[in-house]
Amino acid sequence: TGIMRDLSVEEEERDARDALESLINSATDPIVVIDSTGVIERVNPACSLVFGYTKEELLGRNVTMLMPKKHAIKHGRYLERYFERKENKSTSSVVGKGRDLEGKKKDGSLFPVFLTVSECVMASKKKAVFIGILRDMTE
Repeated sequence: TGIMRDLSVEEEERDARDALESLINSATDPIVVIDSTGVIERVNPACSLVFGYTKEELLGRNVTMLMPKKHAIKHGRYLERYFERKENKSTSSVVGKGRDLEGKKKDGSLFPVFLTVSECVMASKKKAVFIGILRDMTE
């Protein structure tokens, strides 16, 4: 029964991963996952569609490529401040809240987005990632 239980747990975990993968890939809003330094670890197909980059052009690059320069130059400091506030048990001005911002497409054009950011601590990797979900607010 120990072997059967292990296989059953593995199957359940695989099913859960497959369901999550399907959910992310079928979302109509762009989803971007970054590490604690702002490096893009994952995007969904909607992200490529809206921003005009291929998945390969985005992965491993800094998320600042998707934002106007006025925010891009401050983004590293935003992340530093977030972790400082977290250590001091302060609240974040971005994580867990929605904000109206601008996104920057591959062609350099700017467009309005509504951004929500959540932090997720990956137990297996013992690290935090940030999940950004963007809604294209272009009318």
